[in-house]
Amino acid sequence: MSGMQQETGQVLERVRVMCQGADTDRIHNAIQRAHEIYGDELHWSGESLVAHALGALDVLLPFQPDDDAIIACLLHHAVGMHGYDLPLIGREFGSPVRSLVGGVHLLSHVTLRNSRSSLEDLRTILLTVSDDVRTVLITLCERSHLLDIVDMLESDDQRRICQDALRLFAPGWSSAATALRP
Repeated sequence: MSGMQQETGQVLERVRVMCQGADTDRIHNAIQRAHEIYGDELHWSGESLVAHALGALDVLLPFQPDDDAIIACLLHHAVGMHGYDLPLIGREFGSPVRSLVGGVHLLSHVTLRNSRSSLEDLRTILLTVSDDVRTVLITLCERSHLLDIVDMLESDDQRRICQDALRLFAPGWSSAATALRP
């Protein structure tokens, strides 16, 4: 068994345990697609894009997301890579995944760095850019994963990620958690 097959099996087992009723065949297809699209490319943080997407997924799974949110988390960096775009994501995985990936892609550019908007305006963008709370949740899980690996980053990036987390994203955690409560 290859390393990729073993990793995929471990991810699918975590999904089965944490998200009972998940369509693991569909999620398996998304994991394979992520490997095909991302290949050996690196995220700006220095980890592979596959490892980054799986790290964000690890943060997301305790929220017991549905299949669409899991797939969007896996593919949220695919837009624009090797001709992969939102319409293709929609054809392969459905319009809800396309919408989630598009929203997460948009929100990934909301930072305090080089922003001409006020902090409140940026927070408003975070919470209103999508009518689907899963978009915000996936974005927050990705940022949380970045905090998990912050020690791997250069000091300027560490400072920027931590500032964004404290001033911009921390209020979003509270909103997302409140929206997801049963």
